[in-house]
Amino acid sequence: MAGEGSPLVIIGGGGHAVVVAEALALSGQAAIGYIAPEAAERASKVLGEWLGNDDAIDALAADGARFVLGLGFVDAAGAARRRRLLGNLSTAQMPVALHPSAVVSRSAHLDDGVFVGAGAIVGPGAVVERAAIINSGAIVEHDCRIGANTHIATGSQMGGNVSIGADCLIGLGAVLRQGVTIGDGAVVGAGAVVVSDAAHGAMVLGVPARQV
Repeated sequence: MAGEGSPLVIIGGGGHAVVVAEALALSGQAAIGYIAPEAAERASKVLGEWLGNDDAIDALAADGARFVLGLGFVDAAGAARRRRLLGNLSTAQMPVALHPSAVVSRSAHLDDGVFVGAGAIVGPGAVVERAAIINSGAIVEHDCRIGANTHIATGSQMGGNVSIGADCLIGLGAVLRQGVTIGDGAVVGAGAVVVSDAAHGAMVLGVPARQV
């Protein structure tokens, strides 16, 4: 059974996987290798050995491996692939991964599989649900709730008491006013300034953000 000290495996071989692998290494938790559709020359220099494609996950899990999702996403297809993989992984198999420069309040709660990147801030009372990404430099202020499998992209900022559903994408540099609610599966475009709620599955763009 997987537990603390069990070998770590990155799922993914692209740019986000490299970011996650570096964060783990800097925290003294280097991965033993990575899972991807095929071996990637660039990835191998950081991620180590290619361990096979998704079909290898079950055998690695049986041997006690733990997994860190190194799959970012910028569209619904990427979110769906992550969600499918999550359905096959238990809580014990997915540790939280924090870059050592991230700032996480002692009163914040991070579910299993969460990644918090370099320079990101998670404030007091915030709740970040299973396998969400708080990417480099993002700010999740006090009492926010970030849904499972949601990607808070690099440099985006959530004011206090923001509630974001599952499977959402909050784009690069987006700003969400305090107290707004974003429904499941919604997309907030890069650089958008959100001052009102967004419905489930909505796409909102612009300053101020409007549904399109």
